[in-house]
Amino acid sequence: MTKIDRSKLVAAAVAATITLGGGTAAVAATSGSSGTKDGARKEQREQRREAAQEQRQAALAKKLGVSVADLQRARTELQQEAKEQRAERERARAEKQGLSVQQLRDRRADRVEQRLAKQVEAGRLKQERADRLVELVRDGKGLPAARKALQAERRG
Repeated sequence: MTKIDRSKLVAAAVAATITLGGGTAAVAATSGSSGTKDGARKEQREQRREAAQEQRQAALAKKLGVSVADLQRARTELQQEAKEQRAERERARAEKQGLSVQQLRDRRADRVEQRLAKQVEAGRLKQERADRLVELVRDGKGLPAARKALQAERRG
């Protein structure tokens, strides 16, 4: 494996980012105006992630013979349908147990809170993160979806 000069690597990353459409932010991030190296790296990772997602969407749209806008619209419609189906299943589950939807969510959140408390005690999870996860579960998200939402909050 060859050793790559760091400045050449940064220049290549900036050029690639500009080419893929995130130019101004990438130049600002690498010029030192962002304040920290970690902040610049995080911003660059996010830009690479977004560029890769756009490329995947374009490739899929091309493969399916539709526009990217049509693909995004279909995805949004499917997500909305899935959300409605989840809500209906939750209503049916609550009704079957003789509870309101909120009571069902509260019970689920209480169980999650007990599980997460063990992780907090063991030092594997911070209390504030556990509290936020419980709050998201109480608002109707499952634990995996709550974790994903929390990651998205931290990124953006």
